[in-house]
Amino acid sequence: MGTWLVTRPIADAQRFARRIRARGHRAVIAPVLEIVLLSPPGLGEALAQSDKNFWRGFIFTSANAPRLWRQAGGQVGDGLAFTVGTRTALVARKAGWTTIHTADGGDATSLTRLIIAQPDSGPLLHVRNRAAGPGLVDILGAHGISATGLDLYDARPVESFSMRAWYKLNHGKIDGVFLFSIQSAYTFARFAPERALSMPLLCLSDAVAKAATQVGFHNTFAATHPTAEAVLALIDRVGS
Repeated sequence: MGTWLVTRPIADAQRFARRIRARGHRAVIAPVLEIVLLSPPGLGEALAQSDKNFWRGFIFTSANAPRLWRQAGGQVGDGLAFTVGTRTALVARKAGWTTIHTADGGDATSLTRLIIAQPDSGPLLHVRNRAAGPGLVDILGAHGISATGLDLYDARPVESFSMRAWYKLNHGKIDGVFLFSIQSAYTFARFAPERALSMPLLCLSDAVAKAATQVGFHNTFAATHPTAEAVLALIDRVGS
């Protein structure tokens, strides 16, 4: 039985911690990012268009997006959504979407291919994290699919780190740390004690592992696929 540190935003961390415990391990929650709902330019227009059923479908590249869109007052239109993974699809269905297409690969690239393969799928609204950028929308546009991006939320570094988690890190009471984004790798580096530099970091992707290495960590492991299931499976690899 190991003890694993979860650095995701609080709601995601709580869910992921339950999965760790279900495998017979202990989990310590210490978020390094928090999710903040924004009021970006174009939000009012996007909401008004959703009231008029303008959007044929929605694109969600994280589980936060459908929940926050509904929280902002957005409608589901005809109930069509394209989601990056099974967790996002589950949240979208719970929020009211009924026709959901989920990318097999669990990443933005496979999601883009899925949308391109759908005839007459636009106009689409990509509700996204501000850090996501316009890449997906630009690619769809290049393929003749009408899509608009809306930066509805942001993942911001927390102002302070859990003292309990810091103590456990500093005294070798943590077996590994889960990191789910490049930003979380950079932020964790700000708070982590020196002893954590050699601690196993279980990363969502090669890009996250590379970011962690760039800020001084030198014992990183990358999931085979950018999904929660794949990164959770790293426990077996690190513990073996």
